[in-house]
Amino acid sequence: MIRIDQVMAGFAEGDAISHEALLLRDIFRKWGYPSDVFVPPAHAAPGMAGQCRPLSEYSATARDVCLHHFGIASEAQSVFADSVAKRILVYHNITPAEFFRGYDDGLAGRLADARAQLPELARRCAALWGASAYNAAELAGLGLSGVRVLSLPLSRASLDLTPDIAVAAKFAGTPLKTILFVGRVAPNKRIEDLIQAFAWYNRAINQFSRLVIVGSFHGVPRYMAMLRMLIGDLDLPNVCFEGFA
Repeated sequence: MIRIDQVMAGFAEGDAISHEALLLRDIFRKWGYPSDVFVPPAHAAPGMAGQCRPLSEYSATARDVCLHHFGIASEAQSVFADSVAKRILVYHNITPAEFFRGYDDGLAGRLADARAQLPELARRCAALWGASAYNAAELAGLGLSGVRVLSLPLSRASLDLTPDIAVAAKFAGTPLKTILFVGRVAPNKRIEDLIQAFAWYNRAINQFSRLVIVGSFHGVPRYMAMLRMLIGDLDLPNVCFEGFA
């Protein structure tokens, strides 16, 4: 039977690409195709271990299909490029490496490698899908044809989740005006600009305010340290890094 598998550079809770892969896997299974997500164990979050398989277990025949969610150079990219299956590249854009230089030079190097390797990798694929019209246009701009937009699947069940009682209690019953940012704490998100804008707002408009930043802050420790130093230099109250639960 034909398999439709996915190979990924990493796999984590709260990560949009990871959850998209799970939704696609479930769709393929409902269609009757065996389907799994393969990830290097070192880059699979413990909480997602039961939802993926080690990349070393991936194998395929020429009848199978392999999707690769691409945005950074990785071991998964090499496995995908060598697969005998029909290859489909799902392009999620590549963050400019310049954002990470000085904070994580290794990560910056992998992003630069991905940018350099994208044209050749894409030309070896049977199909090219952009995760948005913007991403699809970038592929088309490389002179590649047949690029399609893959609309992000939505799990309606995620809209029915019960709010976390402890989190709700923590932020309820306060006179503070809340400014909320949701996203990974990383240099390309320009959190420092947000903090400086909040500093102006807090001092000039509403001192009874707080900035709540919800998202993982463990990925780039040097960047997180810089943000904490900035908050200290500004003597700024009520900046809350909540992480990802």
